[in-house]
Amino acid sequence: ILFGMILFQVTIGVFELTVSHSTSDAAETVRSIVKGRFKNLFWTGLVLTGNIVPTLLLLFGGEPGVAFAGLAALIGVYIAEHILIKAPQMIPLS
Repeated sequence: ILFGMILFQVTIGVFELTVSHSTSDAAETVRSIVKGRFKNLFWTGLVLTGNIVPTLLLLFGGEPGVAFAGLAALIGVYIAEHILIKAPQMIPLS
């Protein structure tokens, strides 16, 4: 189940990064996440810790790897929620 959910999250993430956004604020938010203020959290926290590490642990970690994969995925979810709440709030209103 965890592997399937990681795959689902990666699919949604790729879609979100490649689709054209309907507003300039949405596009600016994505830019700040991927290339701006939140880039380190996004690439190391969400992509690496939340997706790549758990996937590798599930595939090659054996039984103990499953527990650590779950922990890494939870850390990735926490970081994703942090980014998705903070990044849109950093866009100026005027």
